[in-house]
Amino acid sequence: METSDFELCKVYVAMLGSTFMEVDENMGVCYGLGSQAHVEIEGQKMYLPTETLLDSKKHENSYFFHPLCEDALHGQSKTIHFLTRRVLAALSLRVDTIIGNLLTLASDGSKQSKFKNAEAVKFLKVAKGIKENSVKAWDRLVKQMSENTGLFAAYLNRNIEIDGTHYSRVCVLDVPALRDTLPGADLCGVNVLSKANKELFREILTQLFDGVDMEYGSNHTVPYLHALLSMYKAVSERLNHVVSLFKGAIPSPIIHFEWFDELFETNFDRYYNSIPPLAGNTGEDPRSSVGKVERDRSGKDYESLPFDPDPKPSRTPGALKLSDLEDRDDRDDRRSRRDRDDRDDRRGRRDRDRDRDRDDGFEAFNNSDRPRESRRDRDRDDRDRGRGSRGRSRLRDAFDRDDRRDRDRDDRDDDRRGRRGGGISLDDLD
Repeated sequence: METSDFELCKVYVAMLGSTFMEVDENMGVCYGLGSQAHVEIEGQKMYLPTETLLDSKKHENSYFFHPLCEDALHGQSKTIHFLTRRVLAALSLRVDTIIGNLLTLASDGSKQSKFKNAEAVKFLKVAKGIKENSVKAWDRLVKQMSENTGLFAAYLNRNIEIDGTHYSRVCVLDVPALRDTLPGADLCGVNVLSKANKELFREILTQLFDGVDMEYGSNHTVPYLHALLSMYKAVSERLNHVVSLFKGAIPSPIIHFEWFDELFETNFDRYYNSIPPLAGNTGEDPRSSVGKVERDRSGKDYESLPFDPDPKPSRTPGALKLSDLEDRDDRDDRRSRRDRDDRDDRRGRRDRDRDRDRDDGFEAFNNSDRPRESRRDRDRDDRDRGRGSRGRSRLRDAFDRDDRRDRDRDDRDDDRRGRRGGGISLDDLD
């Protein structure tokens, strides 16, 4: 492996780490914060694209994380969908932790005196509107929104103009709670127990996102990746700032982005095409019928998949899980595959009934119904893990998950010319 390949894999480790993912000793991508579950994309385990693994027959059906080979003429890739889910999940978890701890801090006057910074005091003044049931109401809001559409949404738009500048891709961050100005005690369709709680949560979110842009444009060579991660970096750095205001009182880690400029600016020319394009990373061909172009509420075009209204399985109260925040596109893909499996099974049964009397029994045996996981089995996850202490240290439980994936696999692109042999170990990436 040449130096540029080696260094790009190190950048990928840092990128994944910024969303609380980890890379194990076998270069497998895993969910972090205590979970060792291997990430899977439609049944294919995800790995870093080291030369050794790419050339290994054992990994010919593996999925490789290589977002830098995005094709700017194509639509969103599976890897972009994956990263969008991780970004939204990480933001939701951090915001949940920050606001939960601010509410707890506001209810204990003895702990507030050590925070003298004017900006910290401003946050505490907002949070002083806390009611006896506010923490319970916030937990309810997070739980129910996470089971449905999530605390946030991100739209990846095409060909948008921002302040007179045209961008080929724009990532739009949406915070539904900030848009809900309807009267009553419901916030984003969730009863938060009082109108006072609704206004309290909206005021805290307004303060938390003060100065944060909601649109991030890109004309980069890899525009989807650059726009998405530009949004994540900007919002995360704002959250880093808020956490630093309450050092020691909010158990949310500081997320570092030294890798960002290295990837997109300083060493981009060295990294780009250092590893050949890999299936699942280049993006959907625009002639494909998989994706479709819709419009967001601002009238701008964005790429999406149909919304799946089926709610997620209920979670243990207070235990925000990564699976609760799973992208709805991914849920729709799984449901479509299940429906396709059911149709294939029904068709197979009809064919077997028709041919039963004219074959020697081999066809009936060869096409016999294969046992499939029930939906209950597929949707089971670790819902028995509690939140733990009121100190809101929930990130560990939140990233424990059961990756519920059907095992259908897309054909992989085996054209991996130009690889030079060799590989890297986890020690090399330290």
